[in-house]
Amino acid sequence: MSRWFLADLRTGRQILDLPVMAGRWERLLNRPENIECTLDLNDPDVIALGARNTTATGKTVLAVAEGDVILAAGPIWVRSYGHDGTTMTLTAKGVWSYYDRRHILPPVAATVPLTDFTVPDPDESGKTMPNPALKTAYTGLELGTIAKRIVQQAHSWPGGALPIVFEADRAGIHERTYEGSDFKVVGDVLRQLQEVEGGPDVRFMPRFTADRLGIEWVLETGTQAEPLLASTVTHRWDVTATDSPVSNLNIDEDASDLVDLGWVTGGRSADEVLVSRLQSTHLTGLGYPLYEGMDSTRSSVVVQSTLDGHAGELVDTGSAPVETWSFDVETSVAPSVGSYFEGDYCELDIAPYGTHPYPSGGLALAESDYFAPDDGMTEVETDYYTTDGLTEVEPGYYSSGGETVRSNLAGDPYIREGGTFRHRIVAISGDAIGDVIRVQCAPRRSS
Repeated sequence: MSRWFLADLRTGRQILDLPVMAGRWERLLNRPENIECTLDLNDPDVIALGARNTTATGKTVLAVAEGDVILAAGPIWVRSYGHDGTTMTLTAKGVWSYYDRRHILPPVAATVPLTDFTVPDPDESGKTMPNPALKTAYTGLELGTIAKRIVQQAHSWPGGALPIVFEADRAGIHERTYEGSDFKVVGDVLRQLQEVEGGPDVRFMPRFTADRLGIEWVLETGTQAEPLLASTVTHRWDVTATDSPVSNLNIDEDASDLVDLGWVTGGRSADEVLVSRLQSTHLTGLGYPLYEGMDSTRSSVVVQSTLDGHAGELVDTGSAPVETWSFDVETSVAPSVGSYFEGDYCELDIAPYGTHPYPSGGLALAESDYFAPDDGMTEVETDYYTTDGLTEVEPGYYSSGGETVRSNLAGDPYIREGGTFRHRIVAISGDAIGDVIRVQCAPRRSS
C-alpha cells in the first residue's frame, strides 16, 4: 500500500504520515502533478494528527511514496469539508504550481518606487521604456540552464526559497530577456522554454533527503544534445501473455486534425501579412475527402521560409488519425513502480490474433517427461503444455502420430497482426491502494 504523508513546503521537513481512506495521484510530462486524498475525520489516527492544523493550505506539502520512491509531492491548495459529512478532502499540485505564483523579477523590485517600473527613453523624447534595473537577462546558456536561473532568482527573494536541488550550469547559444514591467510568471515561462522547437523537458523530481527526515525536489532539465528527459532503459510489457500484468488497454483514435491542405499566417507583428500554403495528396490518394487546416498562431514569424516550415509540420502531423494508448500495470511485477516515469519509453508486445498449431508429440505433463501414450492417443487437458511454454490448449483427443494441437485463442482482436509497439509515456497515475498504475502514452499517428 502506498505511503501518504505531509511535510512543510518551505523546508521539506516535519514529515507526518497521513492515514487516508482514499486518494489519487498523477504525474504529467512537463506539468505539475495532481494529488488528492480523502480523510475520515472519525479515524482515531486522523483525530490524533489534528488534521485541520497540520494540513494548512499554501504551506503544507501532500506527498505519496512507494517504498523509497516519492511518486508525487506538492503544496496543498484546496481543502474541502462539509459539516454534514465526516470527511475532508485535500487537493494538491506538484511544486511547479508554486512557481505559477511567482514572477520573473529581481529582488530590487520590492523596493523600487512604483513609478520607476518604466523610465524615460533616452533615444526618444517623450517616450518611456522598461527600467533596465528590473530586467532579467541571460545569454550564452542552454535553455534548461535559463529555466534553472529563473527559478534561482525567484529563490533570491526573502522567504522565496524552497528545498530545490539545482543542476550545474550548461553553456549554450541561447539568450532570453524578461522586462520587469511585463511581470512574466515563472511557471508559464518554464513551459514556454519547453515548448519552443528543440526545447528541453523540465521536471521537478521529488525525493527523500539523505537522512530521510525530509523531502526535496531535483530540478531536472533536458540538455541541448538530449532535450527529452527519459530513462536509458526501455520498459517492456507483454500485453497478451498468460497472466500478463497489463490490463484495460485502451486505444483511442481521433481524426479531428486531418490535413491535406495546410494554411499558416504570420507577419502581423511587423504590420504585414504572410501566408504559407502546402497541398498534399496523401489523404485524398487513400480515399479521404479533402481536409484543410489553419495555423494562425505564428504572428511573430516574418520570414517566409520559416512560415513554410510550419505549414509542412501542419500537413505532416495531419497526415493520419492520431492514436492514444493507455493501460493498467500491476505494481507487484517488473518493471517495478518507481522505475519508470513520464518521459520514459516503453514497448508493448502483442501476439498475433488467433489460434496457433503445435505438434501433439511436443506435449508434456508438468510433472513428468515427454508424454507418449501407449494407445496412440493424447488426451489434452489443462495440465499438459508444450515445450516452448504453451500453457493452455483446447481439450480433446489427438493422435500422437504427428497431429497438431491448436492453442486457445490468443492475441488482440483489434490489433490482429500483433507486434511490438513503442510509445513514450506522458503520464502515470495511481490510487491509495497502490496495486495498479495507469500509464498514458503520447498521442501518435496511427499506422
